[in-house]
Amino acid sequence: MTPRKSNQIVNYTELMQKSIEATLRRQRVFVNALGEAINAPDGLSVEGLLRGDYYGRDGKQLNIETYAWMLTNSRPHLWANMNLKEPDTMQPYEFWGYQLASVNWRGGDYNHKDGAEVGKTREIITKLLWSCETLHNLELLDVHGQPMRRVESVVGAPLQGHLSDIIDAIEEQIELNPHLQTGLRKGWHQKAPYHKITIHHSDGRGIIHFRPGGIAGGAFRGIHVNAWGMLEEAALLKSAKHWSEFKRALKPSATWGTYSVPDGDRDCDFYRRNQSSMPYEEFKKRYPNGWKGPGKPPRVLFNWPKTLMPEPFWSAERRREFIDDFGGEDSPGYQQNVLGQDGDRANCVFPYATMVACLTQINEFRRLKIIANKSEQTITIELYSYEQVDGGDGRENLIYERNEPVPDWNGHEAWRDIAERLVFEAFGHIRDGEHWIGADLGESQDPTEIMVAEDRNSILRRHSSLQLKNVDYHIQCEFIYAIDCLMDRDMKRPAWGIDEGNAGRTVIGILHKEERYQERDFENRIMPIGFGNGFDAVNLEGEQIIDRKSKTEKPLRCNGKELGSDLLLQSMQRRKGQYPYCPEMVNNYTSQVYRQGPRWKSFPNKNDHWVDSDRAMIMNRVLSGSFGGHDAFACGANQR
Repeated sequence: MTPRKSNQIVNYTELMQKSIEATLRRQRVFVNALGEAINAPDGLSVEGLLRGDYYGRDGKQLNIETYAWMLTNSRPHLWANMNLKEPDTMQPYEFWGYQLASVNWRGGDYNHKDGAEVGKTREIITKLLWSCETLHNLELLDVHGQPMRRVESVVGAPLQGHLSDIIDAIEEQIELNPHLQTGLRKGWHQKAPYHKITIHHSDGRGIIHFRPGGIAGGAFRGIHVNAWGMLEEAALLKSAKHWSEFKRALKPSATWGTYSVPDGDRDCDFYRRNQSSMPYEEFKKRYPNGWKGPGKPPRVLFNWPKTLMPEPFWSAERRREFIDDFGGEDSPGYQQNVLGQDGDRANCVFPYATMVACLTQINEFRRLKIIANKSEQTITIELYSYEQVDGGDGRENLIYERNEPVPDWNGHEAWRDIAERLVFEAFGHIRDGEHWIGADLGESQDPTEIMVAEDRNSILRRHSSLQLKNVDYHIQCEFIYAIDCLMDRDMKRPAWGIDEGNAGRTVIGILHKEERYQERDFENRIMPIGFGNGFDAVNLEGEQIIDRKSKTEKPLRCNGKELGSDLLLQSMQRRKGQYPYCPEMVNNYTSQVYRQGPRWKSFPNKNDHWVDSDRAMIMNRVLSGSFGGHDAFACGANQR
C-alpha cells in the first residue's frame, strides 16, 4: 500500500504542547519539592512545573522553560528547527511529515531505500549535529551505564565526492549558528588524511569522521564510534569488505543507518540488508509502544518515494516529466529514482518480473555445496531445500551440514566413493526422466556449478544443483561421473553442456582420455560450449533466426553467452523454464547485465557461475536436437 502523502509543514508548537508530558523516556530521576525521588515522565505535571515543584539532578529548579528545552533537545527534528537554518531563506529548518519518524528514530539500526532527492541528506546533517550537541546529556551510556562525554560518529560512502555535500552543508550550518561556533577550537576541521569535524561543549565533545570506502574498506579501519554509523550511497558499496570493515568501526552503543537510492542489484549487501529488515509500518503495527523485548530490536526499513512529496516537488506534471526522462513507469530509472524500489539493473539480462514468474515450488529441488580444505584434508558438506514465503523470493532450509576427513586426498578411488555417496545421498530421490545437465567448471578460487533439469513436456524443471569450491580437476571429474551415473543411467543422449573455459577444456580432456571414464562415453555425450565463439542465432526449437536487414538472408550471428542468455530468456518468457524459490539463484540471475559492443553483446564475468551452467545446459539441449543429434561437437554455426 502506498503511504499517505504529507502535504503540510509540521506545526512544532502544537507538537511540543502535545508531547510535553511524555518527555524524556530515559531521563534520570527528578526530585520534587518534598525531597522525594520521582521518575519522568509519569511523575511530572505541567502544574507542578509552573509552580516550580521539581529540581534536576544538579539541584537546580526545573521550570517550564528548562523542561521545554530538554524536550526540544531530546527530539532531533525540534532541535534542528531551533538551531539550523535554510541556507536559501535563512528560515528555520523544516521537515515534511513523512520524515519525522526516521529523523527521530532511536530504536536501533535502520535502512533507507528511497527515491532521489527526498530528504536523506537533510536527515544525516540533522542527526550528526544534534548528536554532537545533545546526545551526551540524553541517553548515550557506556557498558557500565555511565554517560559518555565523547560522542563520536562516522559517515562512510563509496567516494569522497559523496561526502563533500554533507561536509559543506555542516560547515555552512556552523557558520550560520553562533552557538555551534562557540564549540570550535583551532583545527576543528581536519582535512587530511580524512575529514574530521570536532565540536566542543562544556563537558565533552562531539566528533564526526568522514571516510570514503576506498579499496576493500581500508579507510574504515582504525576508528571506533559510539553514536552513529551512517553509510551514504550504500547501494554503490559492492565489496563485502566495505560492509564488514564498517561494522567493525561501530561500538555496541552505535546506531547503524544506511541511505541510498536502489540500483537494482540483488546480489549485494545493501539489497540483502534491506530484505532482512522490517518495514517501519509493520514495526509500528507490531510494537505500537516501541520495542520492549529482550535483545536488540529488529532493524527497520524506511522507504520514501517522491510521490510522498507535496507540490511542486510532486505533481501530475512532474510525474509526466519523470516518465519521459526515464522512459516509462516500468523503467529501472523510474522505479529506483522516483519510487525507491529495486526494479531492474540498467541493461539487465533477466528482468526481475520475468524471473519471478518462473519460480515454482519444486519440492524435489536440492542444492548441495561442498567446500574442500586441502591443507586440512577435509570437506564441508551442506544440503539445502527451498520453500515459498509470502512477499519474498523464497526461504532457504538447511537439511544438514557436516565436516568429513579425506585421508587419501589424491586418490581417485577415494574420491569416487565420496562423490557417489554424496551425490546419491542428496539427489537419489530424483525419479527417472529426460535429464539435461549444464556445468561451469572452476579453477583456483572460482567455484564449480552444475545444474540439472528434467524435460517435462518441453518444460525444463530445475531440480538439482551442485556447487564445488577449492577442488582439483580430478575431483570435479569424479563428481561429474557420479551425477552422470545417476541422471542418465542408460546414456541415451548428449546430456552434458560444459563451459569450454580453461577448466572446462582440462576436465573434458580428462573425461575423454582416461580409462576410468570410458564406460560413460563422455566423448560423444559432452558438448563443449565456447561462450566467446560465434554462433548462428536460433530459437528454442533450434530454428535459425534470419537477419531480415541483410540482403543475403543469412542468419543472425552472436557469441555463445548471448545465445545462451537469449535462449534462457525465451524459455522464461514462454514459461518453458521452472526454477525453485531460491533467493541466491534469483539474485544471481537478476544481477546479470550486458554492454552492447560494436558487434556483439559482452557480459561481465561476475557472479555468473550458476547462470553459465544454465546457459550451457539449454544450449546443449537446443543445439544437440537441431544440429546433428548426438554429434556433440557439431555445435558451431554449421552442421557437420
